[in-house]
Formats: sequence, structure tokens, C-alpha cells
Amino acid sequence: MRTRFGGAPRTGAALLSVLATLILVLGFSIPLSQASTTPATAEDVTSSITVSSVSPAVAKPDTSLVIIGRITNGGNDAIAQPVVRLRLDDARLTTRSDVDDWMSGSGSAATDEVGQAVLDRPLEPGKSVPFQLSIQADQLPSEVSAQTNLAATLSVTDGNAAGAPAKMTLPTVIPWDGAGKTPPSTVTVGWVVPLTLPADPNLFSSTGATRLAAWRRAIGPGSAVDRLMRDLRGLPVTWLVDPSMVEPPMSPDPDLPAADSEPEGNPTETPTPSATPTPSASEPQESDPTDSGATSPGTDATGTGSPTPSSTPDPSGGSESGTPTESDTSPPSSSPSSSSSSLPTMPPADDTSVNTLVTDLRQRLVNRGEAQSLWWLPYGDPDVVALQKAGGEQSVRRLLDRKLSPANASMSNIVVNWPATQPTKAELTSITGAWRGARNSDAPATLLPSSQVADDRAGVAHRLTNGTPVLGYDQRVSRLLDRDGEGGDGQRVQRYLATTLAMARSSTQNRDLLALAPRLDQAAPEAVSSLIRASVDVPWLKGASAAAPLRQTARAPTSARLQSPNPSRDAPASPITRDSLDRAASDRRLLNDMGTILVDSGDVVAGWSAAYDELSSVRWRGQNTAHQTALNRLGTALREMPAKISVRPGSINFFTDESEIGVTVVNGLNRGLRNVRLTLEPRLAILEVPDQPEPLTLGADTRDTVRVDFKALSSGKVNVDATLSTPSGMPLGPADDAPTQLQFTVRPTGSWLYWVLGAVAGPILVVGIYRSLRTPRRDPEPGPIPDQPPESDDD
Repeated sequence: MRTRFGGAPRTGAALLSVLATLILVLGFSIPLSQASTTPATAEDVTSSITVSSVSPAVAKPDTSLVIIGRITNGGNDAIAQPVVRLRLDDARLTTRSDVDDWMSGSGSAATDEVGQAVLDRPLEPGKSVPFQLSIQADQLPSEVSAQTNLAATLSVTDGNAAGAPAKMTLPTVIPWDGAGKTPPSTVTVGWVVPLTLPADPNLFSSTGATRLAAWRRAIGPGSAVDRLMRDLRGLPVTWLVDPSMVEPPMSPDPDLPAADSEPEGNPTETPTPSATPTPSASEPQESDPTDSGATSPGTDATGTGSPTPSSTPDPSGGSESGTPTESDTSPPSSSPSSSSSSLPTMPPADDTSVNTLVTDLRQRLVNRGEAQSLWWLPYGDPDVVALQKAGGEQSVRRLLDRKLSPANASMSNIVVNWPATQPTKAELTSITGAWRGARNSDAPATLLPSSQVADDRAGVAHRLTNGTPVLGYDQRVSRLLDRDGEGGDGQRVQRYLATTLAMARSSTQNRDLLALAPRLDQAAPEAVSSLIRASVDVPWLKGASAAAPLRQTARAPTSARLQSPNPSRDAPASPITRDSLDRAASDRRLLNDMGTILVDSGDVVAGWSAAYDELSSVRWRGQNTAHQTALNRLGTALREMPAKISVRPGSINFFTDESEIGVTVVNGLNRGLRNVRLTLEPRLAILEVPDQPEPLTLGADTRDTVRVDFKALSSGKVNVDATLSTPSGMPLGPADDAPTQLQFTVRPTGSWLYWVLGAVAGPILVVGIYRSLRTPRRDPEPGPIPDQPPESDDD
């Protein structure tokens, strides 16, 4: 849609559209003469007309029409007396091309004025003001008895003079129901609404309060997810959900959680729907952000009670292919008023932790209601086209290896492929081949623009000649849900109704249309809910679950052909490159090595690996800086993990030939370790370690002393390198290149003991000799002479 206006163009229309919507939501009880203008600068805005609502959206004879919107003056001069005018053209827009051409502004402006609203104050440059334009029933072409589209033009002039030039114009359309009955053919619209995460690095690469705040913004109260689920409550839509929203990756805390801590977003029990209470007559049903319908996990999406193939879901994720096992019977269309009374009332969401946020979202999906079905994307919503280009089929296959958890499979086991850009035939063949290899299943249903699928068979469900099932969505209708759409929510609704009316009139057969909203970071949540709600009670429209076309792909003939991609509306460039994949692969090898030494490491490896999977998501397209931030943060946090395992340095006097020495090893992680290799290498051959210690087992957050046998070979000082490593040889400890050193002063017993003994014995010998020389020798005193024996008489 193009807006024609006078004056120089400016930027900032998106901001003013948001302000316009806010004012209109608050109501238009203030008379126009008292409405205040919104201050801005002329340099920040573009002259524009936005339409917030048209009531009724489908005009009928004998019914007045009310258009509410906002005008913005982006020119350099004030508009002294703004007058908003609606003019009708004699042309009837009976085909899609007619509608597209008129809304693009390629035709001449309508000339037959049917209504105007005069604002009673000047509109200064850079300011905007709301308007309300009422058109009386007798001003509309009541003589037109058919269902058709009236070409119209909104314009703003300065003054009420008949020939006043338009300051700005907006081509619009008014669907007209002059027949007052159901047309011969109708259009059945299936709405697929994605629930995906934004490109916020704090979701996956931060911890603590920063991470919690990011998850609150993404899925908490007031988020786009919360608003969509609240606004579309009870309407026939199919939710297309990234499973990471209800099973987020582990918080990348390098200290690691304790082994007995509760894992985030990974319930051990299958969620069950909450009971349906009887609502009070005074209970504000629409204001409850967590209200939704109830569907038992063992029943189909339509609540008909058809059992799934097994009461216990396959932990591998069920079929996860183009042949769904969730029932896809189209539910009857229902209005919000008729369905909301049967929806359960749940307490407000608890946003005190990431766990409580994802648990609340999971419960809302379980209780989504009878009219709504659920499909899954692969975990992390991988950018399969970018991955295939950067890393080939193997890179795609690795990202598709993760199957649905039992808890998610209990809600639905349907997983579909949604490329961010239109793939070539070779790319799609590689992607579906990777899917088959990773999941050992048939090719999944692939969502593609219907313009890329050439098939003589009309409808939404197709099957390519290679057997790939395809759901073709209407790209022109889906574009109306982009956040960059022009003209306001009311303008989007009018164009959608006009387009579908033209489709109904162009065929005598009923038509099917699949509308796929953009991923949430590209979508306008209010526009999504506005268009879906506008389908209610429109005679040529029927709402239905998208599950029926999915079922039909299994029976479609293999006759569709894939057209060459049209890059005109392609997504922004992806930051996924060969270099980024190599960096992530290097980090994964480090993570796997850490898994070989961590006690109960399964959750750590899986949780951190899931965080790295998120780096391959579609959400990073056009967000190179955010992607690089997330990659750098994860790598930094991962490398802090082995740095917390170290050897304490020390100085040791080794005065023996051989002895055991205690070496202190520190584990700073909140998780025990095993199979840690400690290697001690003296830098000089004056000391040796006869046998390296056995692999170590360390407690969580502890310091342990390891006894190691050393043997002295000669005297001297020597540094001993103490290194820790995983069984594969990956080094642990601080990130610097130098290993921890133990400083030894070595004096073997064979050299120093004799000197010590000599030093002790020598003085003793000298003292002994000295004393012996200084002491005089004394003669012994004469003793008594023994008696002589008597002489013999024989002499």
C-alpha cells in the first residue's frame, strides 16, 4: 500500500502508528474538538493517514459507516484547518489484481465525496491527531445488490473549499454486501501463527537477573506471545511453536548447577490440562491473560476424543513427519463469544523464574482449546537454508537430530519444516535428505509460498515430484501481518476482506487459503489478532484448523514442481557462515571433553549444546551483532569452566632420595569430577616422577591432596610442571599457556648425609684428642709388699 501526500517525506511512521493504536484503544469518548495533538518534530515523521478501524468492516445497505484513524503532518507547513474526506469511485474491485492495483495507488483518486470530518484546530508540522469519520447510510451505494469491493480514497485537505488540494491521500477499499446472503462459493482460511523467540542474546548467553528479564520480555506477561494467546483465545488457529520456548537451554553458568538441582524447562511429568471451572457471570473472561481452552493430551486437537496411537508417546518424538498422528479434523468455526465461556480461568502467570515462565506457557499450550491445534518447529527454529549453504547437509542433519521430548510429544508430535527463504530444488532436496537421515522418518511437510509451487491441482496441500509434502501459504495475505505494513490495522483488515471476497467471486468452487503469520520478531501481534477476528461472521469466509490441509498432503499426487526462488521478498541475510559454524564446532568439542570428566554430565552437555543450537536459528537473520554477541558470550563462559579446575603452586624442600609429596588440586565447579589426569613433569633431570598418579576423582567445590612419589637424582633447584587434562588430553586450568609450577629444592641423601655426619663427628674427634693431650699422666702409687713365703728347712 502506498500513501500519496504533499510535502517532503520523513521517517518514523511506525512510532506514530503505535501511538495511534494506543489512543484508539483507550477510546474515542473525547470529542474531536477537544482531542489533543501528539507532539513530534517534522523531521521525525512522514505525512500519512492510518486507519485503525472501520465499523462495520463489511458495509451493507441501510447501515452507516464509521472510520477511525489518525493523520500525521510530516510537511514543513501547518495545516490550518484539517478536513478528512472519504470519496468513492465508480469502479468495482472484483479480482485480486484489481484490489492490489488500487491499494498500491496506481489508479486515480476517487472523486465522489460521501463524508468528511472537520478538525477544529491547526495541525502543526511534526504532529498527529486522531479523527473519526462517519458516513451516513444514504451516502453509500445502496443500489448495489451484489457482494463486491468499493474503491475509496481517504484524503486530507486544508480547508473545506471544494477545490482544495489534498495534502495526503490513502487508497482504501470497502467490502460491500448488498446481497445479504451466503455467496455461491466461500474461502476457507487456515491460520498458522508462529510462537518464536526474539534475537536477544540474553536469552541464551547470560545468567541470573539478566537472563530472567530477557525471558520475561519474550514470553512473560505483556509479551507478544502473551498478547497473541490472549487475543486469539477460542479462535481456530494452528500454533507453530519453537520447542525451545518451553524447554529452554541451560543457563550458561560456568560454575554449573549442582547435580541434584531442578533442570530448567524439562518437566519430568507430562503436563495435564487444568479443570474447566464454571465462570462467574461477573468474571472478566477476556482480561485473563492465561485463559484458553482445554484439550487432553490423549485427545486430538479438535477435542473429539480420538485416541492417539499410543497412550504413552514415543520419546523420540512420534512420527514427526508429513503424516501426522494428531487428529486434524476441521473443527466448526466458532465465534469468540461462543467459545470463551467454556475456557478455564487460570491464575496470573508467575514470572519469578525462567522455570515458572516456561511452565506457565506450557500449560497454556496444553489448555489451548478445542478449536486450536499445535505444530512444532525443530528445536531452536534452525535456519535450514543458511545451514545448508554454509555447512552442507551434515550441518542441517546435526541440528535436526534432537527429537521432541515426551512432554512435548504428548501435546502434538507434528513437526514441520519452515525455511526462512525460498529454497532452490537442490537445497530443498538436501534439507529433506538431512531430515530423513536425522530422524529416520519420511520428509516433513514443508511450508512454502504458494507462488513457488507449480501444480495443476488447486488448494493448499501439494506433494512435489520427489515426494516432499508441501503446504502452500498465500504470501500476499500473509504479508498483511508484517510489522512493517502500512496504513494501520484497519487498513490491513479491509484489504484482507477485499482480497478474500475477490477470491470467492472469481470461482464457483469453494477455495482454501493458508495464511502464515511471520515469525514473532517480524510480526505485528495486534494485526494478527485483528485479521483473524475479522474473519468471524463474514459470509464468504470460514475459519478452520490448518490440520486438514496437512492431512491432505499424504494423499496429494506427486505432481507439484518447485519454481525458482523469488528473492524480491526474501528474508535478511543470515550471519551463519562457515567460520561461525567452525567456531561453534570447536566449542562443542571442548564441551564434549568436559563431559568426559563431569559426574552426571548428561544435563550439562545437552543443556550447553542446546544453547549452541540456538545460534543456528532463523531469528538471527539481519541481527549480526546480536548473533556475534551470543557466540562470544557462550564461548567465554564455556572456557571459564575448565579454568576452575587447577593445581595450587608451591615451594618444596626435597631433602631425601625418594618420598611422597602432597599436590593440591582444586575443583571450583559445583559438580564432581572423575577421570582427571594429573601429569607432573620436572624441567631438569635432577628429579623424576617414577609413576604418574592414577586418574583423579574430585568432589564438587573441593580441594584434594594427591600423594605423588618423587625421586631425587642430584642436587639443585627445579620447576615441576603440573598439568591437569581430560582423558583425551584437553588441558584444564587457567587459560594462559604456562602450566602451574611446583618449585623444588633438591638435596639427595647420598651427597649431603656424609657431610653432615662428618661435620658432627669431626669436632667430637678433635675434642677427644685435645683432652687426651692436655691431661698429665700419673704413676700409680706403690701398694703393700706381699708377705714372703717362709723359707724351707731343707735348705
